[in-house]
Amino acid sequence: MTTTRIWIPIGSFLVALIVIVAATLLPFIPTWENARLVTALMAMLGALVSGVFLGRGIFLSTQDRMKIGFRAVLVVATSVLLLGILYVAAFVIAFSFSGGFAAKFDHELYYADYGTTLYVYDDGFLDPATKVTYHSGIFPFEHQIGYFGNLYPGDLVLAQSGEWVESDRFKFNLATHEIVRLEP
Repeated sequence: MTTTRIWIPIGSFLVALIVIVAATLLPFIPTWENARLVTALMAMLGALVSGVFLGRGIFLSTQDRMKIGFRAVLVVATSVLLLGILYVAAFVIAFSFSGGFAAKFDHELYYADYGTTLYVYDDGFLDPATKVTYHSGIFPFEHQIGYFGNLYPGDLVLAQSGEWVESDRFKFNLATHEIVRLEP
């Protein structure tokens, strides 16, 4: 009983941290941004509850072995450590969802015959840059086609010819997802 009081909260805390990292780092499609934020916040709440149960488990499992003063110091030190980890995780969540240095979504192009959506992002900070990704299938993840420096998203002209979407920078096959980079 005493080991489950400690190991279950530690395991659930680690799972919550993994969910937080996955929610912030995985390349979700733009329409799933709100779901990604809710998932990260729920994981933060789960990690906080796990930390409370871990402190309680440490306090109860050391009841017969340590004096009350040392038990209290151990619980406070564990709580401070867990709150510090959660503070850093909250900072990472706030930075990644507020935009930070991430590319800003510009527009999307949907090709219904192939079930593929192309997303165009403005990835410029001081110089113009464009990032193009695609989404196909049931999972809400996107895959990168390319990053193109010195190109504004509005200047990227995409034309479909058969199964191919063509630009002056790349060609993309909508059926096989083959990417051919063209030298400008």
